[in-house]
Amino acid sequence: MSAAKTFFKPTPFASWELAVMRMLFALVIWDAIPGAMTSVAVPQPTGLALFFPDMVVGFGALFEAVWFKSLLGVVLVIYALGSAAVITTPLLLLVTVFAGTLTNSQGAITHHSQIVSLVLLAQSGCLVYDLIRHRKWRTGLLGQPVDREIQVAYVTQQAVVAAYMVSAYTKLKESGLDWFVNAARFPIQLKKNTRMAYFNELKEHGSDSSFLANLPAQAEALLIASPGLCRIIIGSGLVLEIAVVLALAGRAWAFFFGVAFVLFHSTISKIMGLDFDFNIYILSIFFILPGVSAAVVRWSRATTKRSR
Repeated sequence: MSAAKTFFKPTPFASWELAVMRMLFALVIWDAIPGAMTSVAVPQPTGLALFFPDMVVGFGALFEAVWFKSLLGVVLVIYALGSAAVITTPLLLLVTVFAGTLTNSQGAITHHSQIVSLVLLAQSGCLVYDLIRHRKWRTGLLGQPVDREIQVAYVTQQAVVAAYMVSAYTKLKESGLDWFVNAARFPIQLKKNTRMAYFNELKEHGSDSSFLANLPAQAEALLIASPGLCRIIIGSGLVLEIAVVLALAGRAWAFFFGVAFVLFHSTISKIMGLDFDFNIYILSIFFILPGVSAAVVRWSRATTKRSR
């Protein structure tokens, strides 16, 4: 196995790499599926709930049944094993979409697990298209050849890259280059967050002796005093989103952008208390891990060669 030598073409992953990525992502999917859905209504419907409110509510009721969660576990195991992916992947997509729709229809929209559904959508589209195109029904339904799994992994990377590029486009469309100028106002949002937290917890930020608990207040004071630092921190995220298409150019580029985005998300998460866990999981699995595995294999081969 070697790093990809081509530019903007699927990385030739080894079968063991594909298996590891599949199994790890199955754990991410399980984590993204709520443990329970107790809501019996959609007071502020969004997405599918606008058209099929009863179906969305009915889906939430399924989570009360033990057999349903057990069935989901079986489907995830089959998905992790790489069998019947053209069946299990769309099923898992439906579950995550319905769960997200029901959650977002309660009046407080969250996007923290949206990236998981996006990846499943891309994978489902790739698998269904490949099955229809090549008409290898038995192979497509029971197992996946390595070349198809490589394409699925590459489509996954493309979906993540597209999400970040859309985010960059939206920022530039709404504010133009003023995004970098207005980044100096970032501490205002921090102040808003800390005051909201005060009313939730009834204690001032900075009163906790823990470094991490006190970090938002410290960051707020630092960034208020340093507008230029705000532009660097927030602006760096936009630059990464604009250039992220390069992450599709091979293992090294994917590793670089994966690490960069994980560091960026982790920084924003600690400062603002926002949740980017699923972004970090997916970046680690499909962008960072391939770079690490290639480095480990090269080191192993070099060590073996020297020992001979």
